[in-house]
Amino acid sequence: MHPREALNQVIKVHKLKAVDIAKASGVNVHEISKFRNGHKDMTTSTFFKIVYSLPNTAKSHLLALCLFKNDEDDKYHEIKVAEKSNSHIV
Repeated sequence: MHPREALNQVIKVHKLKAVDIAKASGVNVHEISKFRNGHKDMTTSTFFKIVYSLPNTAKSHLLALCLFKNDEDDKYHEIKVAEKSNSHIV
């Protein structure tokens, strides 16, 4: 699942507030909002500031959603192995 969708789902399921996440993570609430609405991408380091600020159950839930393949979302999780040489393309 795309991190944007995963974050939105975790916020909904765990009844979190973006303003509380912003305070705990140090990430501007407007930046979080723009990311959640698909208007702006977020750097990996900023995303992990958010992840680390979440309660443990929400953190685990978010990471699981991001890491495990969703059949409807192949473009984010497809791994291709180059047949030539030992290099891998992810």
